[in-house]
This record gives sequence, structure tokens and C-alpha cells, in this order.
Amino acid sequence: MTLGTHHHVTGTLRRTRFNYLYILEMKGGHRWRLDILQDVTDLVGKRVEVEGQQSDYDMLDVHKIWQQGDPRPLSPWEQLETAIRTLRRREGL
Repeated sequence: MTLGTHHHVTGTLRRTRFNYLYILEMKGGHRWRLDILQDVTDLVGKRVEVEGQQSDYDMLDVHKIWQQGDPRPLSPWEQLETAIRTLRRREGL
């Protein structure tokens, strides 16, 4: 896989023995090491979806992570765009 490639993957979120590193275990035995800036302790042991960019052979820089089955969270930019569209609809623009 090429570094810098965008990925959308699904698996079970696990914590490593160091407790501050996370692993995404996928079917078939593949694992991604995850570089996550947000607190995801409530997702450990659950099936999750991850969007991120490959930064090393087996590492993803996580942009978004959410529990599988939940709606994909919007980025701040997407939230702003949605708010602007809503306001335009209300004003009839």
C-alpha cells in the first residue's frame, strides 16, 4: 500500500499493552496501528469504522472514528457547510 493513501476501514478497536496505543483488528488477521488524537476509550472492544491516511506500512493517522452502525460524524467544515445550506433554504436562496 502506498503511503499517504486514504482508507476507510472497519474492525474491532483494541488497546495495546502500553494502554496509550490503539490497534484496529480486521477480519482476516490484518491490523492497523492507529494514531488517534481524540479520546476513544468508550469505543475499545467495539466494532468501529475509521477514516484516515496511511502514514507507515501498518499505521493510519485517524481523521474520523465512530462506532459501526452509527452515522458518520461530520467534520467542523462539513458542519459549517450544512448550516449554511440550511440557512439558505430557510431564506429561499
